[in-house]
Amino acid sequence: MANKELKVSGMHCESCARLIENNFEDEGIQAIADFDKCKVKISYSDEEERLKILKVIALLRKRGYKINFL
Repeated sequence: MANKELKVSGMHCESCARLIENNFEDEGIQAIADFDKCKVKISYSDEEERLKILKVIALLRKRGYKINFL
């Protein structure tokens, strides 16, 4: 299992954090968003899931979030 941490600009509230978590979880990716630290921790197990993460990141960027890998 691999873990990555993302820096997310544009999370304005806890609802934003839940929305981000839900977008990852809809793709089967475990995600924990921390609104106070503007970070999201994600876990994945294979290349297929890694590609799903990139898909979710692209979707969230279209919604106005700025996301970078730490």
